[in-house]
Amino acid sequence: MAALLCGSAVWGQDVEPATWGKRTRQADCPPCPPIQPTPPAAPGTQPPVPPSTQTPSEALVPEAFAQAGEGGTMPAEGYFAPFFGDMFGIVGTRFVFNTGGTTFPNGTVVRTQSASKGSGFKVVDSESPQPQTRIYYLFDYYNDVARSLNVNSGGQTFQGFRHIIGLEKTLFGGDASVGLRIPFVSLTGVPGLEDVQFGDMSIVTKYALINEPGRVLSGGLVITVPTGEGFLIDLPNPQTGRVDGPNPFRLFDVELQPWVGFIRSITPHLYVQNFDSISVPTNSLDVTVLSFDVGAGYWLYRNCNDRFVQGIVPTFEVHTNIPLNHRGMQSVPIAFSDQVNVTGGIYAILPRSLFGFAFGVPLVGPRPYDYEISATYSLRF
Repeated sequence: MAALLCGSAVWGQDVEPATWGKRTRQADCPPCPPIQPTPPAAPGTQPPVPPSTQTPSEALVPEAFAQAGEGGTMPAEGYFAPFFGDMFGIVGTRFVFNTGGTTFPNGTVVRTQSASKGSGFKVVDSESPQPQTRIYYLFDYYNDVARSLNVNSGGQTFQGFRHIIGLEKTLFGGDASVGLRIPFVSLTGVPGLEDVQFGDMSIVTKYALINEPGRVLSGGLVITVPTGEGFLIDLPNPQTGRVDGPNPFRLFDVELQPWVGFIRSITPHLYVQNFDSISVPTNSLDVTVLSFDVGAGYWLYRNCNDRFVQGIVPTFEVHTNIPLNHRGMQSVPIAFSDQVNVTGGIYAILPRSLFGFAFGVPLVGPRPYDYEISATYSLRF
């Protein structure tokens, strides 16, 4: 009976790694009460069955309870909340004669985001270096997209909405996983340039070289395929090198994004995680982006025995995106400027799921958007 009562708390034990080469176990939840000696059986009753005489099925019951947390219900020992993310794709040039009800007799060049390229192809979006089995949903709202990029052409601004449905399944005993992101993206706000698309889907692969409670070291590849309607841009005039007239072109290409990442517990409550990646397109018109993402989470509340909220985790993220070509807003037909974006959020960890909300802002101009609001839900198995 003592084993039955204590078995459900076994999965709540935490690991506090001291160094990369040594681990010590520390209880995350209150320890089980000490086992008391079994009192003598009352006259006329059956004495308790000694452990050595239990049937195999009876002996496996406590073990089943002890292992209940190895799937979706393991917030205390081995689970880490994912990143929220930051980036909303790249910027292209469009030559227009009429935007927002205002006629430009000689035409003007407007910088606009792409719905297909705003599909969340960056590895950090709602992702963790830790392989997981889950179904998740991520919503992102971007306010005043490209406003600072269009100051010289009338200040055209967009509102960006992105919905991502994601799947991830672990392989090889949990040391690897493969995932799929299914995006729906819309840009509104400028008549004639609004864009609503089923975006480019991404396949996310992971393999963890180290996959232990408190520390994870992994790598993989993100493959983004052109399942959307493409990135519509106007190409520059070959003679002038400028976009000075309508010359539409729809870009379809594949993004290959190798990455490495880690998670490290600093204290029993504080952990850090990281992604380093480079996104390489198969078309030279597109931009190659080098990204460094680091985040920290703190277990403000954690109780593995709670049947409802088992953890509250505030998070903070810093994202750096550096273009290796097509640098600066003067680049045509596609442009990308250095970005440093910060995101602060909070997760509520439930037994088999989590809810998260976040707010993000760019720190470096020209700002790709004014601010970002994110919400996510994940169901773990």
